[in-house]
Amino acid sequence: LNFNRNGGIFYDLKFINSNTGYVYGKPSAMQWFIARTTNAGLTWESTLTRPSADNPFDNGFPNALHLLFTGQINIWFGSSAQKIFNSTNGGINWTPQTTIGSPNIYSISFLDLQNGFAGGLMPFRTNNGGGLWQQQPYQNTGPFYSFINTGGRIWYSSGRNIFYSTNGGLNFILQHTTPGSAP
Repeated sequence: LNFNRNGGIFYDLKFINSNTGYVYGKPSAMQWFIARTTNAGLTWESTLTRPSADNPFDNGFPNALHLLFTGQINIWFGSSAQKIFNSTNGGINWTPQTTIGSPNIYSISFLDLQNGFAGGLMPFRTNNGGGLWQQQPYQNTGPFYSFINTGGRIWYSSGRNIFYSTNGGLNFILQHTTPGSAP
């Protein structure tokens, strides 16, 4: 890496293709750490603008970084301060988006630029790119640690259960329950 990251913790790493990827990590000096590579990880550079953390104890989480390429690189990442941060231009500018009711945002996934899901202690959904995140009445048995979309389905995990949707998240079906009690 060609940047100094003393005492830093990387939370999540994602690539949009074989060359371009982003990593986000623990805030330092009240600014989130964001870096990108455009050469398959040979070198990394800190993005031009680093969004501000809300407090010195703000944290991020694995699975809380999401990238979507639609001609521009769109980035979302979650925090422990009821916020999701969004960039529509590859990390040059950032907009904080508030989620009410869940201090931690553990995962984020978008179907397209408008329709996304976020998981924390409660699930959230947006249909306007994150301008408004609304709590959802999805089934749960614990925190929502993972939202992902693949193969035309939205998936999420909560406690011992895995759910999926084939209609853009309007309804979810229980796909699997792990026997026994969760640790």
